Amino acid sequence: MPQKTCDQQTYSSTTAHTQMALRMLDDGKAIQMTENLDMDITAYKLSQYLGDESIFAGYVAGNYDASADYWKLISRSDGSHFLEAEYDDDGKLITDLTIEYYAEGQDGEWELVGTDFHENVTESAAGSIVQVLGKERAAELLGSHLGNADLYDKQTLMDVLGVTDMEASKIQRSGKLPDDVTELQLTKLAGEALLKKNGFSYTPETSWKGGTMAGLQLVDNNTMGYISFGKVDGSYDHERFVVTASLVRDTRSLSGYTYGKSDYQTNVFNTNSEPYETKSQSLQSQYRELDQITYRKYGLNNEMLDTYTPGNVQSVDVYNVVERIMEEYKDENGEIQKKVKAEINRDQPYYLHGFGWTQGNTVMSDYSLRILSLDNCVENIMEIHNAWTMDGDWINKAALDNDPGGRWLVHSSTNLTSDGCFIYQEHTLDDLQSKLKEWGLHSGHHISGSLKWF
Repeated sequence: MPQKTCDQQTYSSTTAHTQMALRMLDDGKAIQMTENLDMDITAYKLSQYLGDESIFAGYVAGNYDASADYWKLISRSDGSHFLEAEYDDDGKLITDLTIEYYAEGQDGEWELVGTDFHENVTESAAGSIVQVLGKERAAELLGSHLGNADLYDKQTLMDVLGVTDMEASKIQRSGKLPDDVTELQLTKLAGEALLKKNGFSYTPETSWKGGTMAGLQLVDNNTMGYISFGKVDGSYDHERFVVTASLVRDTRSLSGYTYGKSDYQTNVFNTNSEPYETKSQSLQSQYRELDQITYRKYGLNNEMLDTYTPGNVQSVDVYNVVERIMEEYKDENGEIQKKVKAEINRDQPYYLHGFGWTQGNTVMSDYSLRILSLDNCVENIMEIHNAWTMDGDWINKAALDNDPGGRWLVHSSTNLTSDGCFIYQEHTLDDLQSKLKEWGLHSGHHISGSLKWF
């Protein structure tokens, strides 16, 4: 499992309140059980059960915001978005940006599924709004190119350029900014003009106050999905884009479990001994890895920037074993022995009308993906969340459902025995990681996913 980093204070705090809740429950004390606390407990118990702390660390990193200071961009899986202004305890406008990703939850309501933080590098709150929107969008909202001196009042020119009242008047009469205006100054000028146009006013005590964010959107239309920001080295700007994942599933994939089997049988194996194999494995293998996921990169105006389809993926559940997790111990003679530490039943039989018995952990709806890591040495690169399975389970925002066994992931495996995860061959996953990294994605970004059959 990859270790997804998260703020240590946030991780420690979440661990502490989860452990306290478990102690109170063990002592029979009544507690106020919320949806978030229930997911905290589920993720923590799974992490302890499997002896893998990275599961809980990844859950915390994906579901708790460690930052406190930001403009806030609300970005939804359907491509709708809006900006909010945030203020600190002293009432001053905060200058950093946090993107909050929202997906449609089990009840149809929008719920927070992750965050992505971007530090302000413009030295000002006004400049930071242009860092969020981009200079091209700022010019569009202001109705003119940013070099037009008519966009800026005298006080703005004096404050940002450090000129006198007379010099500011001269700039205004010329109709254009001086040639030696720096990129940073231009960014600050455009930011102040935008904030003032939208009703904000500035005082040293309160920074920018009183305005509306209604006119400050990144783009007028809905995008193709979640908005992501990529860093551009040596610039106060960002790349703004959307990545989607379209899963096309071959109906023959469902035969990967049932073909060649006249009855239903559960297999048992030890995870640290013999590899999983059934008597019908050779017949099943011809129905494995028939599906494809096409990843597409779009601009915010829905223009196609790039598309990539890696090798085929196994997206159908074909895994019906009971896993025995073994641990070693010394007997009374000092000899090393093994015993069963835990059993995980990965068998979810489901009878599909008109088809027969299959496994029920197959994703059967649109979904979202959360980037965990794009380092080629990491096996698990994304989590799958906010989706329905064939047997009616909901994969929640923590990438967990009601069945034991672990998170829902996009990862690699040589035998392709998916328990509902999307599985690639190792070399294919490496190629995918390289492509997504090339596109500017990083840990914390989200991808909107869709499902089609043929």
